Amino acid sequence: MPRTTTTVAALLVAFVLGACAPTHEWASPGIGASARDADLRQCMSIGAGMAAESSWHERRRVERDAWFARTRPDRAFANARLHQLQMLESLDRQRHADACMAARGYRLVPLDP
Repeated sequence: MPRTTTTVAALLVAFVLGACAPTHEWASPGIGASARDADLRQCMSIGAGMAAESSWHERRRVERDAWFARTRPDRAFANARLHQLQMLESLDRQRHADACMAARGYRLVPLDP
């Protein structure tokens, strides 16, 4: 690979990783980092369970449609619908986890630059 291509690729990777860095964290007065992390893990687990429970029937229906699709366009549509459902479930999971943390008295605060 030419040197300029490697440099451009390295810059692109650095940019993407920098864009994925967290900008906020959960905080509550008088709560240490280890207690916060334990609460966050518990809330993420609760959020995952609630999101999975609420989308269980729809996920099974979409998976069944993908399994029994006879033509290529039908399979592509069913797989796209499954991917969409997974994304919605991920957002639902985060929403439930955020609500759990807020109910425990935490709030999101921006990280110092």
